[in-house]
Amino acid sequence: MNIDEFRARVTQACKNLIEAEGRVTEADTIVGDGDCGITLARGANAVMAYVEKTQLSPNAAPALLGISNVIEESMDGTSGALYSIFFNALASALRSLPSTGELGSSEWGSVASSALAKLQAATPARQGDRTLMDALEPFIKSFDAGEGSEVAFEHAKKGVEATKGMQAAFGRAVYVEESAWSQVPDPGAEGILCILEGLVKSHDRGCKH
Repeated sequence: MNIDEFRARVTQACKNLIEAEGRVTEADTIVGDGDCGITLARGANAVMAYVEKTQLSPNAAPALLGISNVIEESMDGTSGALYSIFFNALASALRSLPSTGELGSSEWGSVASSALAKLQAATPARQGDRTLMDALEPFIKSFDAGEGSEVAFEHAKKGVEATKGMQAAFGRAVYVEESAWSQVPDPGAEGILCILEGLVKSHDRGCKH
């Protein structure tokens, strides 16, 4: 993946989040604080501005570290912290790789798996807890197993769909009436799916899931 492709994929992921803001916010008013979509869109706008206006390094590690810093500055709450930790861990894992030129799927899978481990060291949330992990964890596990990005995306999509009716383990969703859980998927997981769709299917437009 060259720097132009990197920029295009990140930009599409950001556009997906911005377009999905209303839907994610509506879901979060039912099962959360009502600010998830707004927070994600604010971060997406900041990241999109960063990748469009900054002379990005052809090395992905500094680019991802810059994205992590932008997220930390533009997103508040738990989402901002988790996203910042994950992208910072991605950059750190990339720096630890030997310099062998362009990265392939196996290297990206290993790097993503390492970043997931760092993130899971910072939060007890796991797949099945009705959080963003329900999309992120199955995607990374599938991708690192060599199943390819399209198959990994389908695993993430199924993970999001499974959150409908799932009992929440963290956040405000724990305190809402159980009937609310079946109405919408987890907003955080849906946000992750929009990002993944942009990264995997940047030639398509919009978050269609």
